[in-house]
Amino acid sequence: MINSFEVNRNPEPVGAKALNERAATRVARRAVYPILAAEASQHATRADIGRLRESLSRLQPLTTDPSLAVLEARHFNELVASASDHLVLSYLVSALQRMSEHSQVDYTANHWRAYFKQSTAMVQAIEAGDGETAQHISTVTHQAGIHYWEKHFPKLLNEPIAWVADNQPPQSNRNDS
Repeated sequence: MINSFEVNRNPEPVGAKALNERAATRVARRAVYPILAAEASQHATRADIGRLRESLSRLQPLTTDPSLAVLEARHFNELVASASDHLVLSYLVSALQRMSEHSQVDYTANHWRAYFKQSTAMVQAIEAGDGETAQHISTVTHQAGIHYWEKHFPKLLNEPIAWVADNQPPQSNRNDS
């Protein structure tokens, strides 16, 4: 019997592969984050809401410091994922964030102020149990982030994703032989 798979004898060029990886990542972001926001509106505890508000209070003064703002925004997204009580999609958030860790994209203060405003409204929707609104706000927020990349950093969208394992032990350069 012949195997049911085929070998691709004409693999895609590296640039096309990178484009497909980035496109798949954008699709994943547009799908995963809004679902987590909707799920958080159904599962978030008072403690979850408190942690989300604390994260936003740390983010607000960071709108003029892109490197610190991105770290707090990632933490905020992890908190939304945790509040969703959706283990599998929470792992995807972690993976998606690791993929963009070394992107070298700097967002403007205006972008961060808009992100803060949208995230505040999303937390209010989560707290009110309004999954549809939380999902919509998350969708708009992530589409704006993707649009920012497309507008200001289009060349990065064609680069391969850097898969970085942050829990790997450092490599030794020592020769013990």
